[in-house]
Amino acid sequence: IHHSRDTPEKQWNETMVLAVEGVRRVLSHFSEEAGVRAFAPLAYTVLLQVQTTLICLSSELSGSALRSLVDLMRIPASCQPFEASALGAGSSPELPIDVADAAATTSIWLLGWHVLWGVAKHCLSREVPESLMETFEKTLTSLRNTHRHLFTTTQHLIVLHVSLVLTTSPSFYLSTSVPLFESGTLQPSKEDVGSSVDHVGLLKESVRLCMEEAASAAELMPMDREVFEFTSSAPEAMWRLESRVEFCAGTRTYTKKPTEVSSFVDANPSKNLDIRSMEFALRDVIQQVSATDEATQAFLGPGRSPTHRTMLHISSSRLQHVQGFVFGLLEDTQGFPEPGLEVLFLLQCCAMFLDVDRVLQDTNKVALAARTLCLLVLFCRRVLLLHLSRLARPGADPGEMAQEAAHLEALLGQAVPHLCRVVTALVRAWGRPGLRQSGLWKLAFEALIYLIEDSLPAVERCALGSDTLSSYWEAVSSSLAGAVASLPAPPEPKAGKPAAAAVPTPAERADADLLAQAAGNLVAHRVLSCAVAPAEVLEGAVRLLEALADLQSRLPQAGG
Repeated sequence: IHHSRDTPEKQWNETMVLAVEGVRRVLSHFSEEAGVRAFAPLAYTVLLQVQTTLICLSSELSGSALRSLVDLMRIPASCQPFEASALGAGSSPELPIDVADAAATTSIWLLGWHVLWGVAKHCLSREVPESLMETFEKTLTSLRNTHRHLFTTTQHLIVLHVSLVLTTSPSFYLSTSVPLFESGTLQPSKEDVGSSVDHVGLLKESVRLCMEEAASAAELMPMDREVFEFTSSAPEAMWRLESRVEFCAGTRTYTKKPTEVSSFVDANPSKNLDIRSMEFALRDVIQQVSATDEATQAFLGPGRSPTHRTMLHISSSRLQHVQGFVFGLLEDTQGFPEPGLEVLFLLQCCAMFLDVDRVLQDTNKVALAARTLCLLVLFCRRVLLLHLSRLARPGADPGEMAQEAAHLEALLGQAVPHLCRVVTALVRAWGRPGLRQSGLWKLAFEALIYLIEDSLPAVERCALGSDTLSSYWEAVSSSLAGAVASLPAPPEPKAGKPAAAAVPTPAERADADLLAQAAGNLVAHRVLSCAVAPAEVLEGAVRLLEALADLQSRLPQAGG
Protein backbone atom coordinates (compact mmCIF):
# COMPACT_ATOMS: atom_id res chain seq x y z
CA ILE A 1 0.00 0.00 0.00
CA HIS A 2 1.28 3.43 -0.91
CA HIS A 3 2.41 5.56 2.05
CA SER A 4 -0.28 8.16 1.25
CA ARG A 5 -3.00 5.59 2.10
CA ASP A 6 -2.59 6.49 5.77
CA THR A 7 -6.20 6.32 7.04
CA PRO A 8 -8.78 3.49 7.15
CA GLU A 9 -11.01 5.44 4.76
CA LYS A 10 -8.26 5.82 2.17
CA GLN A 11 -7.31 2.18 2.49
CA TRP A 12 -10.93 1.10 2.00
CA ASN A 13 -11.22 3.35 -1.06
CA GLU A 14 -8.09 1.79 -2.50
CA THR A 15 -9.51 -1.68 -1.80
CA MET A 16 -12.73 -0.83 -3.65
CA VAL A 17 -10.85 0.61 -6.61
CA LEU A 18 -8.66 -2.49 -6.91
CA ALA A 19 -11.61 -4.84 -6.49
CA VAL A 20 -13.82 -3.26 -9.17
CA GLU A 21 -10.94 -2.91 -11.60
CA GLY A 22 -9.82 -6.49 -10.95
CA VAL A 23 -13.27 -7.94 -11.60
CA ARG A 24 -13.57 -5.86 -14.78
CA ARG A 25 -10.23 -7.25 -16.03
CA VAL A 26 -11.30 -10.84 -15.31
CA LEU A 27 -14.55 -10.30 -17.21
CA SER A 28 -12.67 -8.76 -20.11
CA HIS A 29 -10.19 -11.64 -20.37
CA PHE A 30 -12.65 -14.51 -20.15
CA SER A 31 -15.85 -13.07 -21.67
CA GLU A 32 -15.33 -14.64 -25.10
CA GLU A 33 -14.58 -18.09 -23.68
CA ALA A 34 -17.45 -17.99 -21.20
CA GLY A 35 -20.11 -16.84 -23.66
CA VAL A 36 -22.72 -14.14 -23.18
CA ARG A 37 -25.06 -16.20 -20.97
CA ALA A 38 -22.31 -16.71 -18.40
CA PHE A 39 -20.88 -13.22 -18.87
CA ALA A 40 -24.12 -11.23 -18.57
CA PRO A 41 -25.09 -12.02 -14.93
CA LEU A 42 -21.57 -11.32 -13.70
CA ALA A 43 -21.30 -8.09 -15.70
CA TYR A 44 -24.74 -7.02 -14.46
CA THR A 45 -23.58 -7.47 -10.86
CA VAL A 46 -20.55 -5.31 -11.59
CA LEU A 47 -22.81 -2.66 -13.13
CA LEU A 48 -24.84 -2.54 -9.91
CA GLN A 49 -21.69 -1.95 -7.85
CA VAL A 50 -20.38 0.62 -10.32
CA GLN A 51 -23.70 2.47 -10.22
CA THR A 52 -23.69 2.56 -6.42
CA THR A 53 -20.10 3.82 -6.37
CA LEU A 54 -20.71 6.45 -9.04
CA ILE A 55 -23.58 8.18 -7.28
CA CYS A 56 -21.50 8.78 -4.15
CA LEU A 57 -19.64 11.37 -6.30
CA SER A 58 -16.29 10.72 -4.67
CA SER A 59 -13.35 11.99 -6.68
CA GLU A 60 -11.37 8.77 -6.30
CA LEU A 61 -14.01 6.05 -6.03
CA SER A 62 -16.46 7.47 -8.57
CA GLY A 63 -13.68 8.28 -11.01
CA SER A 64 -12.43 4.72 -10.88
CA ALA A 65 -15.99 3.37 -11.21
CA LEU A 66 -16.60 5.56 -14.27
CA ARG A 67 -13.45 4.30 -15.97
CA SER A 68 -14.44 0.70 -15.16
CA LEU A 69 -17.94 1.30 -16.54
CA VAL A 70 -16.65 2.56 -19.87
CA ASP A 71 -14.06 -0.23 -20.09
CA LEU A 72 -16.80 -2.79 -19.35
CA MET A 73 -19.01 -1.34 -22.09
CA ARG A 74 -16.10 -1.66 -24.53
CA ILE A 75 -15.76 -5.43 -24.04
CA PRO A 76 -17.03 -7.07 -27.27
CA ALA A 77 -19.31 -9.38 -25.28
CA SER A 78 -21.08 -6.34 -23.80
CA CYS A 79 -22.70 -5.62 -27.15
CA GLN A 80 -24.03 -9.15 -27.53
CA PRO A 81 -27.75 -9.40 -26.73
CA PHE A 82 -29.05 -11.80 -24.12
CA GLU A 83 -32.49 -12.68 -22.86
CA ALA A 84 -33.57 -10.90 -19.72
CA SER A 85 -34.44 -14.27 -18.21
CA ALA A 86 -30.70 -15.06 -18.18
CA LEU A 87 -30.43 -12.94 -15.03
CA GLY A 88 -32.96 -15.13 -13.26
CA ALA A 89 -33.89 -13.53 -9.97
CA GLY A 90 -30.82 -11.33 -10.08
CA SER A 91 -32.49 -8.31 -11.69
CA SER A 92 -32.41 -5.37 -9.30
CA PRO A 93 -34.88 -2.45 -9.11
CA GLU A 94 -31.82 -0.20 -8.91
CA LEU A 95 -31.01 -1.14 -12.53
CA PRO A 96 -34.19 -2.61 -14.04
CA ILE A 97 -34.12 -4.43 -17.35
CA ASP A 98 -35.66 -1.92 -19.74
CA VAL A 99 -37.56 -4.33 -21.99
CA ALA A 100 -41.23 -4.99 -22.56
CA ASP A 101 -41.15 -8.54 -21.24
CA ALA A 102 -38.74 -11.14 -19.90
CA ALA A 103 -38.55 -12.86 -23.28
CA ALA A 104 -37.08 -9.76 -24.91
CA THR A 105 -33.36 -9.09 -25.07
CA THR A 106 -30.97 -6.46 -23.77
CA SER A 107 -27.18 -6.14 -23.45
CA ILE A 108 -24.57 -4.90 -21.02
CA TRP A 109 -23.89 -2.09 -23.50
CA LEU A 110 -27.49 -0.84 -23.16
CA LEU A 111 -27.51 -1.30 -19.40
CA GLY A 112 -24.30 0.71 -19.17
CA TRP A 113 -26.11 3.61 -20.83
CA HIS A 114 -28.84 3.28 -18.19
CA VAL A 115 -26.15 3.78 -15.56
CA LEU A 116 -24.75 6.85 -17.33
CA TRP A 117 -28.19 8.40 -17.70
CA GLY A 118 -28.96 7.78 -14.03
CA VAL A 119 -25.70 9.45 -13.02
CA ALA A 120 -26.46 12.46 -15.25
CA LYS A 121 -29.81 12.95 -13.50
CA HIS A 122 -28.17 12.45 -10.10
CA CYS A 123 -25.55 15.13 -10.80
CA LEU A 124 -28.27 17.63 -11.76
CA SER A 125 -28.97 18.48 -8.12
CA ARG A 126 -25.60 17.76 -6.53
CA GLU A 127 -22.12 19.24 -6.45
CA VAL A 128 -19.66 17.24 -8.55
CA PRO A 129 -15.94 17.41 -7.63
CA GLU A 130 -13.90 19.05 -10.37
CA SER A 131 -11.50 16.10 -10.59
CA LEU A 132 -14.49 13.82 -11.26
CA MET A 133 -15.67 16.22 -13.98
CA GLU A 134 -12.31 15.84 -15.68
CA THR A 135 -12.67 12.05 -15.51
CA PHE A 136 -16.12 12.33 -17.11
CA GLU A 137 -14.67 14.36 -19.97
CA LYS A 138 -11.77 11.99 -20.60
CA THR A 139 -13.75 8.76 -20.40
CA LEU A 140 -16.72 9.95 -22.47
CA THR A 141 -14.42 11.45 -25.09
CA SER A 142 -12.59 8.14 -25.30
CA LEU A 143 -15.85 6.17 -25.57
CA ARG A 144 -17.14 8.51 -28.27
CA ASN A 145 -13.92 8.29 -30.26
CA THR A 146 -13.90 4.48 -30.33
CA HIS A 147 -17.60 3.51 -30.34
CA ARG A 148 -19.58 6.46 -31.68
CA HIS A 149 -20.52 4.38 -34.72
CA LEU A 150 -22.63 2.27 -32.34
CA PHE A 151 -24.38 5.19 -30.63
CA THR A 152 -28.13 5.54 -31.00
CA THR A 153 -29.81 8.95 -30.98
CA THR A 154 -30.59 8.53 -27.28
CA GLN A 155 -26.97 7.70 -26.47
CA HIS A 156 -25.70 10.75 -28.33
CA LEU A 157 -28.15 12.84 -26.30
CA ILE A 158 -26.96 11.31 -23.02
CA VAL A 159 -23.36 12.37 -23.77
CA LEU A 160 -24.67 15.84 -24.66
CA HIS A 161 -26.62 16.12 -21.41
CA VAL A 162 -23.73 14.93 -19.25
CA SER A 163 -21.60 17.68 -20.75
CA LEU A 164 -24.33 20.29 -20.25
CA VAL A 165 -25.03 19.23 -16.66
CA LEU A 166 -21.35 19.55 -15.76
CA THR A 167 -20.77 22.78 -17.70
CA THR A 168 -23.72 24.51 -16.03
CA SER A 169 -22.79 23.42 -12.50
CA PRO A 170 -23.56 26.27 -10.05
CA SER A 171 -20.11 25.81 -8.52
CA PHE A 172 -18.69 27.51 -11.62
CA TYR A 173 -20.64 30.73 -11.27
CA LEU A 174 -21.95 31.21 -7.72
CA SER A 175 -18.61 31.65 -5.99
CA THR A 176 -16.38 33.18 -8.68
CA SER A 177 -18.49 35.03 -11.26
CA VAL A 178 -19.99 38.48 -10.82
CA PRO A 179 -23.79 38.82 -11.12
CA LEU A 180 -24.77 41.57 -13.53
CA PHE A 181 -27.59 44.06 -13.84
CA GLU A 182 -28.58 46.49 -16.58
CA SER A 183 -29.13 50.17 -15.92
CA GLY A 184 -32.31 50.22 -18.00
CA THR A 185 -34.14 48.88 -21.00
CA LEU A 186 -35.36 50.43 -24.21
CA GLN A 187 -38.58 49.78 -26.04
CA PRO A 188 -37.75 47.22 -28.76
CA SER A 189 -38.82 48.06 -32.28
CA LYS A 190 -41.75 46.32 -33.96
CA GLU A 191 -39.24 44.59 -36.24
CA ASP A 192 -37.34 43.20 -33.25
CA VAL A 193 -40.50 41.97 -31.54
CA GLY A 194 -41.71 40.28 -34.71
CA SER A 195 -38.42 38.44 -35.24
CA SER A 196 -37.78 37.26 -31.66
CA VAL A 197 -36.31 33.78 -31.23
CA ASP A 198 -38.60 31.17 -29.65
CA HIS A 199 -35.87 28.89 -28.29
CA VAL A 200 -38.21 26.65 -26.30
CA GLY A 201 -40.79 26.16 -29.04
CA LEU A 202 -38.22 25.41 -31.74
CA LEU A 203 -36.33 23.04 -29.45
CA LYS A 204 -39.48 21.09 -28.63
CA GLU A 205 -40.37 20.77 -32.30
CA SER A 206 -36.86 19.55 -33.14
CA VAL A 207 -37.05 16.99 -30.31
CA ARG A 208 -40.42 15.77 -31.61
CA LEU A 209 -39.03 15.23 -35.11
CA CYS A 210 -35.96 13.40 -33.80
CA MET A 211 -38.14 11.24 -31.58
CA GLU A 212 -40.38 10.29 -34.50
CA GLU A 213 -37.34 9.43 -36.63
CA ALA A 214 -35.87 7.28 -33.85
CA ALA A 215 -39.22 5.53 -33.31
CA SER A 216 -39.44 4.69 -37.00
CA ALA A 217 -36.07 2.91 -36.82
CA ALA A 218 -36.63 0.93 -33.60
CA GLU A 219 -39.05 0.61 -30.73
CA LEU A 220 -38.48 3.29 -28.12
CA MET A 221 -37.81 2.05 -24.62
CA PRO A 222 -38.88 3.99 -21.48
CA MET A 223 -35.38 5.45 -21.07
CA ASP A 224 -35.42 6.70 -24.67
CA ARG A 225 -38.65 8.59 -24.09
CA GLU A 226 -37.36 10.00 -20.82
CA VAL A 227 -34.20 11.32 -22.48
CA PHE A 228 -36.17 12.97 -25.28
CA GLU A 229 -38.60 14.56 -22.82
CA PHE A 230 -35.72 15.89 -20.73
CA THR A 231 -34.09 17.36 -23.84
CA SER A 232 -37.13 19.57 -24.43
CA SER A 233 -36.89 21.11 -20.96
CA ALA A 234 -33.12 20.92 -20.46
CA PRO A 235 -32.37 24.69 -20.58
CA GLU A 236 -34.92 25.46 -17.89
CA ALA A 237 -33.92 22.46 -15.76
CA MET A 238 -30.19 23.16 -15.90
CA TRP A 239 -30.44 26.87 -15.13
CA ARG A 240 -33.06 26.51 -12.34
CA LEU A 241 -30.80 27.37 -9.41
CA GLU A 242 -33.13 26.15 -6.67
CA SER A 243 -33.15 22.58 -7.93
CA ARG A 244 -29.47 22.56 -8.92
CA VAL A 245 -28.33 23.30 -5.36
CA GLU A 246 -31.02 21.24 -3.63
CA PHE A 247 -28.57 18.68 -2.20
CA CYS A 248 -25.41 20.79 -2.32
CA ALA A 249 -23.52 21.48 0.89
CA GLY A 250 -21.60 24.41 -0.58
CA THR A 251 -22.58 27.88 -1.77
CA ARG A 252 -26.23 28.32 -2.73
CA THR A 253 -26.18 32.00 -3.74
CA TYR A 254 -23.77 34.39 -5.43
CA THR A 255 -20.93 35.42 -3.15
CA LYS A 256 -20.01 38.59 -5.05
CA LYS A 257 -21.87 41.85 -5.18
CA PRO A 258 -23.86 42.57 -8.38
CA THR A 259 -22.37 45.12 -10.72
CA GLU A 260 -23.62 47.00 -13.74
CA VAL A 261 -22.89 45.52 -17.15
CA SER A 262 -19.68 46.81 -18.72
CA SER A 263 -17.71 45.93 -21.82
CA PHE A 264 -16.30 42.40 -21.85
CA VAL A 265 -15.26 42.24 -25.53
CA ASP A 266 -12.37 44.11 -27.11
CA ALA A 267 -10.29 43.96 -30.26
CA ASN A 268 -7.98 40.96 -30.19
CA PRO A 269 -4.31 41.94 -30.46
CA SER A 270 -3.45 38.27 -31.15
CA LYS A 271 -6.09 37.66 -33.81
CA ASN A 272 -5.30 35.04 -36.41
CA LEU A 273 -5.19 36.56 -39.90
CA ASP A 274 -4.52 33.15 -41.47
CA ILE A 275 -8.10 31.85 -41.11
CA ARG A 276 -9.07 29.93 -44.25
CA SER A 277 -12.44 30.03 -46.00
CA MET A 278 -14.64 27.00 -46.70
CA GLU A 279 -14.02 27.50 -50.42
CA PHE A 280 -10.27 27.23 -49.86
CA ALA A 281 -10.71 24.10 -47.73
CA LEU A 282 -12.92 22.38 -50.29
CA ARG A 283 -10.44 22.95 -53.10
CA ASP A 284 -7.66 21.64 -50.87
CA VAL A 285 -9.60 18.53 -49.84
CA ILE A 286 -10.76 17.73 -53.38
CA GLN A 287 -7.23 18.06 -54.77
CA GLN A 288 -5.79 15.81 -52.04
CA VAL A 289 -8.19 12.89 -52.36
CA SER A 290 -5.69 10.48 -50.82
CA ALA A 291 -5.18 12.72 -47.79
CA THR A 292 -8.71 13.96 -47.18
CA ASP A 293 -8.66 13.36 -43.41
CA GLU A 294 -5.36 15.17 -42.97
CA ALA A 295 -6.53 18.16 -45.01
CA THR A 296 -9.82 18.28 -43.10
CA GLN A 297 -8.14 18.20 -39.69
CA ALA A 298 -5.68 20.88 -40.77
CA PHE A 299 -8.54 23.15 -41.83
CA LEU A 300 -10.52 22.58 -38.64
CA GLY A 301 -7.49 23.13 -36.39
CA PRO A 302 -6.93 26.37 -34.49
CA GLY A 303 -4.54 27.67 -37.14
CA ARG A 304 -7.15 27.82 -39.92
CA SER A 305 -10.52 27.96 -38.16
CA PRO A 306 -11.67 30.60 -35.67
CA THR A 307 -11.49 29.94 -31.94
CA HIS A 308 -12.37 32.03 -28.89
CA ARG A 309 -8.69 33.01 -28.74
CA THR A 310 -8.14 33.99 -32.39
CA MET A 311 -11.27 35.85 -33.56
CA LEU A 312 -11.12 39.55 -34.39
CA HIS A 313 -12.58 40.28 -30.98
CA ILE A 314 -12.01 38.46 -27.72
CA SER A 315 -13.94 38.23 -24.45
CA SER A 316 -12.26 39.12 -21.17
CA SER A 317 -14.72 36.81 -19.37
CA ARG A 318 -13.26 33.31 -19.44
CA LEU A 319 -14.44 29.91 -18.33
CA GLN A 320 -12.70 28.32 -15.39
CA HIS A 321 -10.15 25.69 -16.37
CA VAL A 322 -12.26 22.65 -15.51
CA GLN A 323 -15.42 24.21 -16.94
CA GLY A 324 -13.62 24.85 -20.21
CA PHE A 325 -12.39 21.26 -20.09
CA VAL A 326 -15.90 19.77 -19.91
CA PHE A 327 -17.20 22.34 -22.42
CA GLY A 328 -14.70 20.70 -24.75
CA LEU A 329 -17.08 17.71 -24.98
CA LEU A 330 -19.41 20.04 -26.87
CA GLU A 331 -16.68 21.71 -28.92
CA ASP A 332 -15.27 18.36 -30.06
CA THR A 333 -18.61 17.04 -31.31
CA GLN A 334 -17.92 15.75 -34.81
CA GLY A 335 -21.43 15.54 -36.25
CA PHE A 336 -24.12 12.88 -36.08
CA PRO A 337 -25.41 10.12 -38.35
CA GLU A 338 -28.92 11.64 -38.38
CA PRO A 339 -29.42 15.10 -39.94
CA GLY A 340 -32.16 15.96 -37.45
CA LEU A 341 -29.83 15.31 -34.54
CA GLU A 342 -27.32 17.82 -35.91
CA VAL A 343 -30.08 20.42 -36.02
CA LEU A 344 -31.17 19.50 -32.49
CA PHE A 345 -27.61 19.82 -31.18
CA LEU A 346 -27.28 23.37 -32.55
CA LEU A 347 -30.71 24.41 -31.27
CA GLN A 348 -29.89 23.00 -27.84
CA CYS A 349 -26.61 24.96 -27.65
CA CYS A 350 -28.41 28.17 -28.64
CA ALA A 351 -31.20 27.64 -26.10
CA MET A 352 -28.68 26.89 -23.34
CA PHE A 353 -26.12 29.64 -23.87
CA LEU A 354 -27.39 32.31 -26.32
CA ASP A 355 -30.81 33.24 -24.99
CA VAL A 356 -30.80 37.06 -24.76
CA ASP A 357 -32.77 36.87 -21.50
CA ARG A 358 -30.03 34.83 -19.82
CA VAL A 359 -26.62 35.79 -21.20
CA LEU A 360 -26.22 38.81 -18.91
CA GLN A 361 -27.10 37.14 -15.61
CA ASP A 362 -23.42 36.93 -14.63
CA THR A 363 -19.94 37.06 -16.13
CA ASN A 364 -19.74 33.28 -16.44
CA LYS A 365 -22.73 33.22 -18.79
CA VAL A 366 -21.06 35.94 -20.86
CA ALA A 367 -18.04 33.66 -21.18
CA LEU A 368 -20.26 30.71 -22.14
CA ALA A 369 -21.97 32.79 -24.81
CA ALA A 370 -18.62 33.84 -26.29
CA ARG A 371 -17.40 30.23 -26.44
CA THR A 372 -20.71 29.02 -27.89
CA LEU A 373 -20.54 31.47 -30.81
CA CYS A 374 -17.24 29.89 -31.83
CA LEU A 375 -18.65 26.41 -31.25
CA LEU A 376 -21.50 27.06 -33.70
CA VAL A 377 -19.09 28.17 -36.42
CA LEU A 378 -16.75 25.22 -35.90
CA PHE A 379 -19.53 22.60 -35.79
CA CYS A 380 -21.08 23.94 -39.00
CA ARG A 381 -17.66 23.89 -40.65
CA ARG A 382 -17.19 20.24 -39.67
CA VAL A 383 -20.57 19.15 -41.01
CA LEU A 384 -20.29 21.15 -44.23
CA LEU A 385 -16.76 20.04 -45.04
CA LEU A 386 -17.47 16.39 -44.23
CA HIS A 387 -20.53 16.06 -46.45
CA LEU A 388 -19.38 18.35 -49.25
CA SER A 389 -16.10 16.43 -49.58
CA ARG A 390 -18.00 13.13 -49.71
CA LEU A 391 -20.30 14.45 -52.41
CA ALA A 392 -17.25 15.47 -54.45
CA ARG A 393 -15.78 11.97 -54.46
CA PRO A 394 -15.80 10.39 -57.93
CA GLY A 395 -18.00 7.33 -58.33
CA ALA A 396 -19.96 7.88 -55.12
CA ASP A 397 -22.94 5.55 -54.58
CA PRO A 398 -26.29 7.29 -55.31
CA GLY A 399 -27.70 6.10 -52.00
CA GLU A 400 -24.76 7.54 -50.09
CA MET A 401 -25.02 10.81 -52.02
CA ALA A 402 -28.68 11.08 -51.02
CA GLN A 403 -27.70 10.66 -47.36
CA GLU A 404 -25.01 13.33 -47.63
CA ALA A 405 -27.46 15.68 -49.35
CA ALA A 406 -29.99 15.13 -46.54
CA HIS A 407 -27.47 16.43 -44.01
CA LEU A 408 -26.88 19.56 -46.07
CA GLU A 409 -30.62 20.11 -46.58
CA ALA A 410 -31.20 19.99 -42.83
CA LEU A 411 -28.22 22.20 -41.99
CA LEU A 412 -28.89 24.87 -44.63
CA GLY A 413 -32.68 24.80 -44.51
CA GLN A 414 -33.20 24.54 -40.75
CA ALA A 415 -30.05 25.02 -38.66
CA VAL A 416 -28.27 27.89 -40.43
CA PRO A 417 -31.41 30.07 -40.70
CA HIS A 418 -32.01 29.56 -36.97
CA LEU A 419 -28.39 30.37 -36.12
CA CYS A 420 -28.59 33.53 -38.23
CA ARG A 421 -31.65 34.67 -36.30
CA VAL A 422 -30.03 33.87 -32.94
CA VAL A 423 -26.79 35.76 -33.57
CA THR A 424 -28.66 38.66 -35.18
CA ALA A 425 -30.76 38.96 -32.02
CA LEU A 426 -27.51 39.44 -30.08
CA VAL A 427 -26.26 42.00 -32.60
CA ARG A 428 -29.47 44.02 -32.55
CA ALA A 429 -29.59 43.87 -28.71
CA TRP A 430 -33.43 43.72 -28.54
CA GLY A 431 -33.82 47.03 -26.77
CA ARG A 432 -31.36 45.83 -24.12
CA PRO A 433 -28.58 48.41 -23.65
CA GLY A 434 -26.69 45.93 -21.49
CA LEU A 435 -26.28 43.55 -24.42
CA ARG A 436 -24.83 46.37 -26.45
CA GLN A 437 -22.60 47.51 -23.60
CA SER A 438 -21.26 43.99 -23.00
CA GLY A 439 -19.75 43.84 -26.50
CA LEU A 440 -21.18 40.39 -27.27
CA TRP A 441 -22.70 41.89 -30.39
CA LYS A 442 -19.21 42.11 -31.92
CA LEU A 443 -18.58 38.37 -31.54
CA ALA A 444 -22.11 37.65 -32.79
CA PHE A 445 -21.54 39.85 -35.86
CA GLU A 446 -18.33 38.01 -36.65
CA ALA A 447 -20.00 34.62 -36.15
CA LEU A 448 -22.76 35.65 -38.58
CA ILE A 449 -20.19 36.46 -41.25
CA TYR A 450 -18.50 33.08 -40.81
CA LEU A 451 -21.83 31.19 -40.92
CA ILE A 452 -22.84 32.84 -44.18
CA GLU A 453 -19.44 32.65 -45.87
CA ASP A 454 -18.94 28.99 -44.91
CA SER A 455 -22.38 27.92 -46.12
CA LEU A 456 -22.33 29.65 -49.52
CA PRO A 457 -20.12 26.97 -51.18
CA ALA A 458 -22.68 24.32 -50.24
CA VAL A 459 -25.50 26.36 -51.79
CA GLU A 460 -23.46 26.75 -54.98
CA ARG A 461 -22.42 23.10 -55.27
CA CYS A 462 -25.56 21.20 -54.22
CA ALA A 463 -28.97 20.78 -55.79
CA LEU A 464 -31.04 21.84 -52.79
CA GLY A 465 -34.81 21.87 -52.48
CA SER A 466 -36.77 25.06 -53.12
CA ASP A 467 -37.95 25.27 -49.50
CA THR A 468 -34.37 24.93 -48.25
CA LEU A 469 -33.13 27.66 -50.58
CA SER A 470 -36.01 29.98 -49.72
CA SER A 471 -35.42 29.59 -45.98
CA TYR A 472 -31.66 30.01 -46.37
CA TRP A 473 -31.68 33.13 -48.54
CA GLU A 474 -34.39 34.83 -46.49
CA ALA A 475 -32.36 34.31 -43.32
CA VAL A 476 -29.12 35.49 -44.94
CA SER A 477 -30.69 38.66 -46.38
CA SER A 478 -32.61 39.69 -43.27
CA SER A 479 -29.76 38.88 -40.89
CA LEU A 480 -27.15 40.80 -42.84
CA ALA A 481 -29.47 43.78 -43.23
CA GLY A 482 -30.32 43.79 -39.53
CA ALA A 483 -26.71 43.40 -38.45
CA VAL A 484 -25.41 46.18 -40.70
CA ALA A 485 -28.19 48.52 -39.58
CA SER A 486 -27.10 47.92 -35.96
CA LEU A 487 -23.48 48.99 -36.42
CA PRO A 488 -22.75 52.04 -34.23
CA ALA A 489 -22.49 55.19 -36.32
CA PRO A 490 -23.05 58.92 -35.89
CA PRO A 491 -26.42 60.16 -37.20
CA GLU A 492 -26.46 62.23 -40.34
CA PRO A 493 -26.48 65.96 -39.60
CA LYS A 494 -29.55 67.79 -40.88
CA ALA A 495 -29.44 71.24 -42.47
CA GLY A 496 -26.06 71.98 -41.01
CA LYS A 497 -27.26 71.39 -37.46
CA PRO A 498 -25.15 69.23 -35.11
CA ALA A 499 -26.44 65.72 -34.45
CA ALA A 500 -28.29 65.24 -31.17
CA ALA A 501 -27.27 61.61 -30.66
CA ALA A 502 -24.07 60.59 -28.93
CA VAL A 503 -20.98 60.39 -31.09
CA PRO A 504 -19.26 56.95 -31.09
CA THR A 505 -16.07 56.71 -29.07
CA PRO A 506 -12.78 55.98 -30.88
CA ALA A 507 -12.99 52.33 -29.80
CA GLU A 508 -16.59 52.06 -31.08
CA ARG A 509 -15.57 53.65 -34.38
CA ALA A 510 -12.69 51.19 -34.76
CA ASP A 511 -14.97 48.22 -34.02
CA ALA A 512 -17.63 49.45 -36.42
CA ASP A 513 -15.08 50.08 -39.16
CA LEU A 514 -13.49 46.63 -38.76
CA LEU A 515 -16.82 44.79 -38.85
CA ALA A 516 -18.09 46.96 -41.70
CA GLN A 517 -15.02 45.98 -43.73
CA ALA A 518 -15.64 42.29 -42.98
CA ALA A 519 -19.30 42.59 -43.96
CA GLY A 520 -18.39 44.53 -47.11
CA ASN A 521 -15.90 41.87 -48.18
CA LEU A 522 -18.50 39.15 -47.64
CA VAL A 523 -21.16 40.96 -49.66
CA ALA A 524 -18.88 42.14 -52.46
CA HIS A 525 -16.75 39.02 -52.96
CA ARG A 526 -19.06 36.18 -51.96
CA VAL A 527 -22.76 37.13 -52.06
CA LEU A 528 -22.68 39.22 -55.24
CA SER A 529 -20.49 36.64 -56.99
CA CYS A 530 -22.73 33.72 -56.01
CA ALA A 531 -24.14 32.30 -59.23
CA VAL A 532 -27.27 30.90 -57.59
CA ALA A 533 -28.26 33.91 -55.49
CA PRO A 534 -31.81 35.11 -56.30
CA ALA A 535 -32.23 38.51 -57.95
CA GLU A 536 -33.87 40.04 -54.88
CA VAL A 537 -30.94 38.90 -52.73
CA LEU A 538 -28.47 40.54 -55.12
CA GLU A 539 -30.48 43.77 -55.11
CA GLY A 540 -30.45 43.76 -51.32
CA ALA A 541 -26.70 43.11 -51.34
CA VAL A 542 -26.13 46.20 -53.47
CA ARG A 543 -28.15 48.29 -51.02
CA LEU A 544 -26.09 46.86 -48.18
CA LEU A 545 -22.86 47.93 -49.89
CA GLU A 546 -24.25 51.44 -50.28
CA ALA A 547 -25.19 51.52 -46.58
CA LEU A 548 -21.74 50.26 -45.58
CA ALA A 549 -20.02 52.84 -47.78
CA ASP A 550 -22.12 55.60 -46.23
CA LEU A 551 -21.33 54.32 -42.73
CA GLN A 552 -17.58 54.25 -43.33
CA SER A 553 -17.64 57.71 -44.87
CA ARG A 554 -19.19 59.11 -41.69
CA LEU A 555 -16.99 57.29 -39.18
CA PRO A 556 -13.85 59.43 -39.76
CA GLN A 557 -15.98 62.58 -39.52
CA ALA A 558 -17.23 61.47 -36.13
CA GLY A 559 -13.70 61.29 -34.87
CA GLY A 560 -12.68 64.67 -36.20
